Amino acid sequence: MGYSMELSICIPTRNRGSYIASTIEKLIPQMCASVEIVVVDGASTDNTSEIIKNLKNNFSDININYIRLDNNGGVDADLKKAVQYASGRYCWFMSSDDHATQDSVCSILNALSDNPGILLFNRYEADRDMKIFGVTAWLPNLTNTSSWDFGSPSQAEQYLKTIKTIGAIFSYIPCIVVERKSWLESYSDLLNRTCYAHVYACLSLLLSGRRLKYLPSAFVVCRNDNDSFSSGGRIARYNIDFYGYLAISKLIKEKHREIDILQVVRREHRLFRLSELRSEMHLLQWRQYASKTLYPIGYGRLIVMFASLVGSSSGLIGFAKRLYHRAKIVYFKYKNRLYA
Repeated sequence: MGYSMELSICIPTRNRGSYIASTIEKLIPQMCASVEIVVVDGASTDNTSEIIKNLKNNFSDININYIRLDNNGGVDADLKKAVQYASGRYCWFMSSDDHATQDSVCSILNALSDNPGILLFNRYEADRDMKIFGVTAWLPNLTNTSSWDFGSPSQAEQYLKTIKTIGAIFSYIPCIVVERKSWLESYSDLLNRTCYAHVYACLSLLLSGRRLKYLPSAFVVCRNDNDSFSSGGRIARYNIDFYGYLAISKLIKEKHREIDILQVVRREHRLFRLSELRSEMHLLQWRQYASKTLYPIGYGRLIVMFASLVGSSSGLIGFAKRLYHRAKIVYFKYKNRLYA
């Protein structure tokens, strides 16, 4: 099958008119004839359509494809729509409030030359004003480009045993580039509205025998404190991870083989994060939550008990969070000064 584009940058959006112009403007200087931008608007009620129209008029030589839907299908369905409208052999998932780094498009195109199934890379952390204060590496112990053939059970299992964050199994969409046709074939509408339907498609694609390629470079700047998934509070936000990956795990075990992705969820959400959740629940609610959610994910009774004890002091949890955030910023500044 021939493709008119090598890379489609797919941006699902809804009511992000305050941010999407800067997102696209960061991409425009890097565009070339083999790259397009596809924006699927999930029935925004703000000025998103006017902003995109102005960008298309001002940059008429750039391939910007804008599709406004009559109804909001949710981030899963809207991302799938963007991929369906795309013309590229590969699709880079981009959020509508983050920024691509300089020369990221060129670096990604070069990395796709050996035809991986999925390309994964890192991100910079920034505040709401996009001032960078840190970097997140999904595989921090790797400093060279690495690959895993998920068609080999031993390589897939070794990868899952090694990683410590769900970002390494595709929770954060702007750090992922996928082979378009294979990803669409792997997609399941059963996971729409979980916010993680794309994750199942990525894992299913790899488990069908494709290769994951990891670049230890950051190509996107993540705007923190602007997570639409967090609008319902901490419990609702963590539930997206818990219930989303539980659903993915069940489908993977049905259609592929016994493979434990929930071990990564347990490493991502360790004692302190469970204690945060406990600090927002009374004891009976916590016990019910543990039975319904935590035990099915594979948490042991001992860690649930310790989380209950630590989380009973909300003041201690708040102090520890503020201390950790401050230490993270100080370390990033020190590290950059050291290696400047």
